[in-house]
Amino acid sequence: VGGADEAGRGPLAGPVVAAVCVLPHQSDTSWQMPAGLNDSKAITEDEREAIFEALTTDSRVRWAVSIIDHETIDRINILQAALSAMRNSALDVHGQAPGLDYLLVDGNKLPKDLPCPARAVVKGDATVACIAAASIIAKVTRDRLMLELDKQYPQYGFAQHKGYGVPQHMAAIHTHGPSAVHRRSFEPVKSMTGALA
Repeated sequence: VGGADEAGRGPLAGPVVAAVCVLPHQSDTSWQMPAGLNDSKAITEDEREAIFEALTTDSRVRWAVSIIDHETIDRINILQAALSAMRNSALDVHGQAPGLDYLLVDGNKLPKDLPCPARAVVKGDATVACIAAASIIAKVTRDRLMLELDKQYPQYGFAQHKGYGVPQHMAAIHTHGPSAVHRRSFEPVKSMTGALA
């Protein structure tokens, strides 16, 4: 059983990232759940990083991550981009032996054309361990990408807010205009650029 979650649906800039994670079966007594595994939004950045490292370096944990860029988000909309990223990650994990038997997806919508049966779990990132693990993998991956974008576009402060529409970010958009990685289908960028939805 795998868990799926995304990070980055709400920001005004950068990609959306989704992950699928299959944790070792509870009958594997040699494996212990990383301490503090919880919804990626409910723990500190340092805790997320430590759990990310524990998950992604353990050969018993199967996982995949998919990144959908801002241009695709603008073209197909953020919901479809997030669902597509989850589907891509599920296909990647399904391709790893022994496959993927079932997928639990955070939220109330399921991606189409999944490689296995699935169920949506509202607030699953706070209640289901494999979804919480996917949440952490997706969030840390996206945060690292935003740190790289901050180096290219330091005037926007992506390292601090990861592209979310906080007052500092909004002020930077109004001062400098949108960057090349801002989502043209999101306000206020849409109004500033005259982009079509």
